[in-house]
Amino acid sequence: MREVADRVRSPAMVIGWNIRRLQDKVEMGTREYDIYQMLMGENRRLESMVADVKVYMDIFQGEPAVRPVEIGAIVASVLEKPDIKEMQGPVELEVDFRDEARRLEGDEKWLGYLFHYLIQNGLEAAGKGKGFVRVSSCIEDAPPFNVQIEVFNSGPPPTEDEERLFTPFFSTKATGTGFGLPIARLVAKKHHGTVSIQGEGDKGTRVIVSLPHPR
Repeated sequence: MREVADRVRSPAMVIGWNIRRLQDKVEMGTREYDIYQMLMGENRRLESMVADVKVYMDIFQGEPAVRPVEIGAIVASVLEKPDIKEMQGPVELEVDFRDEARRLEGDEKWLGYLFHYLIQNGLEAAGKGKGFVRVSSCIEDAPPFNVQIEVFNSGPPPTEDEERLFTPFFSTKATGTGFGLPIARLVAKKHHGTVSIQGEGDKGTRVIVSLPHPR
C-alpha cells in the first residue's frame, strides 16, 4: 500500500497542476470550466487518499510515542483546522469532558488523527439540515474502567455492516477516501483500545472510543 501511494503521489500532483493551468485559460461558468472543476475535485480526492494511505501505513508499522496528553487540547486543535471549521456551518457542536476523563497516555499526533476523522465524519453526517454533534468523555462504569469518548451526531445511522465501515478503501461518501474510520480504529488498537458504532434509530449515531485510563 505504501509503495502504491508513493508511486501515485507525484503523477497526481502533476495532473492537478496541469488541470489548474487549463482551467485558468477558460471563463468561469463555461462548460469547460465546470469539467475542469470536476476533474480537480476527483484529483483532490486521489491526493487525499494517497495521504491517508501513508498515515495508515505509518501507524500500522509504527509504535505510539506515549506520554500524558489532555483530550480537550487535542480536540480543540482539531476544531481549529480549516477543513473542520468550514464544515461546522449550521451544525451545532458541543464539547463536554468530565474532569476525571480528560487525560490519557498516548501519542498526541496519532490521537489527533483519530479525533479529526471521527469529528469530520460526525459533521458530514449531521450537516444535512440543522445538525448536532457532541464530543464527550467519561469513565466507564465497569472494569477495566477505561476512558470512554463519544462522538455523537444527529444524522441517520449507517445502514452498512459495522465491520465493512472499518475496511480500508470502503466509503459511503462520493468524495470519501475510505480511510477515516480504519485509521481511527487502528490508532485505538495501537493504544490498546477500541472504536465502535451504535445507531440510535432516528435520534442519531454514536461512535464510541474506549481507551485505557492512566493510573
